[in-house]
Amino acid sequence: VELRGRVRRDVEAALAVPEDALRHRTGGLFRLLRRARAAGLEATVVTRLHERLTRQVAEERARAGSRLVVTLDPEEGLQDRALVGGKAAGLLRVMPILPAGCHVPRGFVVTSAAYRLHLLGDTGERLREAVADSGAGEPAVSRRARAAILAAEVPAEVVAAIRTASEALGAERLAVRSSATIEDGAAGSLAGQFDTYLGVPVGDETVERVRWAWASLWNVRALRTLTASGQSPIAAAQAVLVQQFVPTRAAGVLFSRDPSGRPDALVVNAHWGLGEGISQGDSRGDVFWVRRSDGDLLAVEPGEDATQIRIDPDRTGTIEAPLPASRRGVPCLGREQLSRLAALARALHEATGRSQDVEFGFDEEGALVVFQVRRVVAARTGAA
Repeated sequence: VELRGRVRRDVEAALAVPEDALRHRTGGLFRLLRRARAAGLEATVVTRLHERLTRQVAEERARAGSRLVVTLDPEEGLQDRALVGGKAAGLLRVMPILPAGCHVPRGFVVTSAAYRLHLLGDTGERLREAVADSGAGEPAVSRRARAAILAAEVPAEVVAAIRTASEALGAERLAVRSSATIEDGAAGSLAGQFDTYLGVPVGDETVERVRWAWASLWNVRALRTLTASGQSPIAAAQAVLVQQFVPTRAAGVLFSRDPSGRPDALVVNAHWGLGEGISQGDSRGDVFWVRRSDGDLLAVEPGEDATQIRIDPDRTGTIEAPLPASRRGVPCLGREQLSRLAALARALHEATGRSQDVEFGFDEEGALVVFQVRRVVAARTGAA
């Protein structure tokens, strides 16, 4: 009797919660609904709570909208960072001004609306509880939050949208990259703190890697950065960029302006194979200084890599393979390729008026491929 009385009081309090506050408590109130049924509360009371929660869920789904997946196409006119995230917005912004022979891999964005739909109900409540635990440090919050996201089933409409868009690309392997709404903003960068998956097969694995990319919003490093800047991970959202995977002959990072301040110079840090080793700081690679105005090579500092990063032929991910003897000690980029990178740097500078760093690669046919473009900020002076 005492238990039923407590549950009844909790239900009455829930029914009195204003609409604007209810959306933030949906998960906890569904648990209350289960407790009310187990306690044998009157059917009329249980029905009122059930109807209110059902109406709230319907409103949340409507709020998420139909744009769960959008094509990575600037002609759609969609550069809304709040929907597609910083990484995708950056690519969409520069795609129309890329020089000839340079392109962004085809793809689509699983939007922040899909992420928020995934958190609807108990999952979102578990995230809020993790953040509200004042005694927990970032590692504990990260474990609890990631577990909640990875344990929840991806909504059926999101699964269907991802499958349709993936199959439409016509690619055997994909790259799945985070594109957080707080990533690569004007105030700073969270580059390298979320997860990327290369060589993902089309199908169930694509959906699973999207879920892991969602969970990476709650990585320990990202939480620490957010805490230090006074931002809440609850207020952030994770869009995911899914693209055709492009094997590269050589890849790396371009800084459109020499970080050391050398006038009319850009810096390229690259190595043979995929660019993962450079972007993650695991490979020193070759360093090139190039005159931005005409593409002439100013200086080169060869690396001493004996290995290269390649795609794993059997599963998602990459492997480290020996560098062929013919490439050891040989700069991975020639003068013609460096001249094309200088043309890219000039195009970006003319269009944005700001220094940019670019993750790029040259595929086996010689095309220049752009994987990411982000504004250089004072907090980042190296590849990330």
